[in-house]
Amino acid sequence: EFQVQLFQLEKIKLAIEFPQRVYFRGEKIEATFVATYYYGQPVTNRKVRYTLPDGRSFTEPLDAEGKLKVTFDTTPMQPDTMLTFGGTIEGEGIPWTSETVFLASLEFSISVKPSTEVAISGEPFDVIVETKSANDKPIGKELTLTAYHIVEKPSHPILSQIPWMSVPNTVSEIKISEYKVTTDAKTGKGTVNIKLNQGGRYILRAFGIDRFNQPVSGQDEVFVSDDKDAVKLRIMAEQSELKVGEKVKIKIHSRLETSSIALLTYEGEGIISYKIQKLVKGWNDVELDITNEYFPNFKVAVSAMNIESANIAPKLVIAEKEFTVKRQLSIAINVKDSYLPGEETEAEITVTDQVGKPAEAELSLSLVEEALFALYPDTITPITDFFSEGTHREAGMKTLSSCDFRYEPPTRKVLKELLEEAERLAFEEEQADRKKQIIPEISDKLALDATLARRAAGAGEVRMRVSAKPTEKEGVEFAYAKEEAQKEMLAPSMVGTAAMAPEPRKEFPEAAGYWLPVVITDPTGKAKAKITMPDKITQWRINSKGCTVDTIVGQTELNTITKKSFFVEVKLPSIITEGDVIRVPVRVHNLSNYEGSISLTLKLTVDERTVTDQKQVTIKKNDTLEIVFNGMTVLAGREAKFEITAKAGNMTDAIIRTLPIRLWGVEYADNKGGVSSGNESIFLQLPDDQKYTSKQMTISISPSVNRLVFDMAMGYMLYKDINFSSRIIPIPGDIGNDLLAVAYAIDYLKKIGGNVLDSKALMDRARNLVSSIVSTQNNDGGWTWIGITRGIESDILTTSRTFWALAEARKQGIIVNPQTMEKAIAYLKSAFARVDQNDDDTKSIILHALSTVNEADFA
Repeated sequence: EFQVQLFQLEKIKLAIEFPQRVYFRGEKIEATFVATYYYGQPVTNRKVRYTLPDGRSFTEPLDAEGKLKVTFDTTPMQPDTMLTFGGTIEGEGIPWTSETVFLASLEFSISVKPSTEVAISGEPFDVIVETKSANDKPIGKELTLTAYHIVEKPSHPILSQIPWMSVPNTVSEIKISEYKVTTDAKTGKGTVNIKLNQGGRYILRAFGIDRFNQPVSGQDEVFVSDDKDAVKLRIMAEQSELKVGEKVKIKIHSRLETSSIALLTYEGEGIISYKIQKLVKGWNDVELDITNEYFPNFKVAVSAMNIESANIAPKLVIAEKEFTVKRQLSIAINVKDSYLPGEETEAEITVTDQVGKPAEAELSLSLVEEALFALYPDTITPITDFFSEGTHREAGMKTLSSCDFRYEPPTRKVLKELLEEAERLAFEEEQADRKKQIIPEISDKLALDATLARRAAGAGEVRMRVSAKPTEKEGVEFAYAKEEAQKEMLAPSMVGTAAMAPEPRKEFPEAAGYWLPVVITDPTGKAKAKITMPDKITQWRINSKGCTVDTIVGQTELNTITKKSFFVEVKLPSIITEGDVIRVPVRVHNLSNYEGSISLTLKLTVDERTVTDQKQVTIKKNDTLEIVFNGMTVLAGREAKFEITAKAGNMTDAIIRTLPIRLWGVEYADNKGGVSSGNESIFLQLPDDQKYTSKQMTISISPSVNRLVFDMAMGYMLYKDINFSSRIIPIPGDIGNDLLAVAYAIDYLKKIGGNVLDSKALMDRARNLVSSIVSTQNNDGGWTWIGITRGIESDILTTSRTFWALAEARKQGIIVNPQTMEKAIAYLKSAFARVDQNDDDTKSIILHALSTVNEADFA
């Protein structure tokens, strides 16, 4: 999805800086508005209009460093709220800038994290206590850590038997131990080693007092497993979030009475891998190398049989734990902080994976003007989020065992010889039945394999090996050789059908900078990209996104600027009109130590007619001057070329801007018709009493006026044979205007009795336009000024014209969705109430549109 917008990038940006982002009630906030050019120099002699969090608005000038300091008292504000500061530079057209700070109530926060989710009774474990200030920075504090045993009291023995009464179980906390801990001022962390002997759930709660004498606490839970624990197997790890390429150690704690053999599986949507693990009572360590198969998550499952005694049937015991796997490319681009305009540079790119190993990847590299993001922020989802969102997989494996089957029939004495003879007879009968089944199966299978072998693209030796019949002693060897031969036969066909990779797209139109679609790193993760810096003096954003063959993705961005020690800057509109008297403002930027006189020359050229103006001014070192040239009249023509040259000693800079000229006047149209049986000559002549500097004329010839109206309504004559190479392309008419023209054309042809086929074509075009209008209507009932896009803010004038067109089309018999009309009427009535009381023009347009369906209230 792309946006097409008409915009003009500015050279100035405004930022709001704070010493810190978190304050407390009663403190004073110092906000600094900083105005700079995108290439880094401060902006002076400008006024900033800003608003404070309490709604007050002020306008004050910037100082010599391009800064404006503002102080705000937070005493009347409510704690635990965001305070917003905003502002803009008057007269520069830059977007409104806003920043927020947080007004906190507590000085710091506490987090408690045990080193394990499940602790073993009697074994010590670490508890990490971390304190952070309100602005999320480490802070040192003296705290008390207390361990509470959570005990659930049984329900009342009598009340719990009443069916209509629900008696909740009560939970109490029993204090077990208390520890003093002081967190480090640099890291904000403190560690306590504790040991809990009794099994059950525990709360680890840390407590402290902030500088406002307010209590602050934080807590977490841990489960202690002892001999009474019904769970015999537990899987533990230091962390549950892993990275591809890491080697992780997993601990399995067993409370099984005897050593046993366990099945250890690593599961995704299926079994990724497995191993047989011998379990001893207590701790068992397992190491695992995390590869791409384990991304994005996997589950570790341990299954073992618990054999308590010979008289008790064994039970299947299972333990599971899920892990999340992360992977991401790290892209580093080495460029200088600044370049000269037009300078060629070589950007060094280094790509590594999530564990720091070099990675081969394909990257894209873009260079975009930073001022563009001030108008239209980058809303594209980060590439890592795009590829990882919704990738969690569910392990759907279920583990069962038949080992716990137990059969205890009544016993009786039987002669050993009878048992042996019965077993022999049963074995011979089974062998006879098996031979009867195998012989026809082998015959059919070999016949089919021989047919397949003749069709496969393989050597004669392969066919012979497949078709050969095995002897009785060579059954195993035959099966293996047959399988290998089939693999050889299938290999050529698989290679022949492999899909060819499409050629990458290499061409893309440059827009607002520079773009390299394909940059590929070598096995060491290195690549170099040659970039020619644009001629524009501003700040640029370099953005790179990459992907490996294993779909490991990543992105990065950084900034650089293009600037000179002496240059000029001009501010002009996007189009000018014939007859305008324009005074060109120019800024001269001197970033050098030069101090003295500079000469400026402005040349305005319109169709080879040139007008010149000169200025002589004095500039100081590291200074910026603004000069406005004398007024120049824009003559009639196709385009105007502005050339500004500045000279200061041996330093020179020049800039050229070309603008289209919009002609001043009204369009004049004339027509003449008649009947002719041969060639005709028609002479056109312009009046002699006028002066013409740009002569262009469009002549349309049609068999009749009726046909001319038809062609224009159908859009056949739109911009036909008009050369737009040297002038601005007009904004295309929206579909509302097109429908209005078609509706009146249908009405005209009906009145004069036009061609039936022409009327049918107009009706078909009207239906298509109505369908487009209905589908592009916004939720509020209006339409945008372009008329082809939903989601952009609705435009009152466009909606009025479009509604008028729908009303006229409905009069001509075109079916229009009633809900579309109702929503549009509601929007226009709401817009009429919002319009300024003195804006009579807009009110008249809205009332006219509503009057077409008798919904206007002229009172």
